[in-house]
Amino acid sequence: MDWTAYTDDHTHPSGSYTVEFVAYHRRGGGLDLFAYEAEGSCPELEDGRVDEDHIFLAHLESERELDAAVEAVMARLGAAYERTVFYREAGSRKVIGKIHSHLQKRGTRHAWVRSNGKEDWELVIRRKDFPIAAEVVPSNV
Repeated sequence: MDWTAYTDDHTHPSGSYTVEFVAYHRRGGGLDLFAYEAEGSCPELEDGRVDEDHIFLAHLESERELDAAVEAVMARLGAAYERTVFYREAGSRKVIGKIHSHLQKRGTRHAWVRSNGKEDWELVIRRKDFPIAAEVVPSNV
């Protein structure tokens, strides 16, 4: 990626997504939209990869186009990128911790552990990452 083509300004879409997006302002005007994802994290977008962290997605004329462009990418990616509960555990988070560590080692992103306010825990991941998580233990949801 040629960083000299960009100013020091960048922006992110207003919504929350299971892919991290960033738009860099070009020196000549407009913006370039990228997915900021590790290699292999979004195989459907890999053909636009420009470095180990960035996948080029689109040229934008202004920031007003950003949210619509991101929504279009997410629609193209589909249900595989939706967040959902993979595993529930009561009391400790021993199994969830093993699954989460495995996901991190395999380079997946956007996985988190949440509590329902008691001693019950849930591991939430993207649907596309279910097969990787299942390498540790099958889903119990």
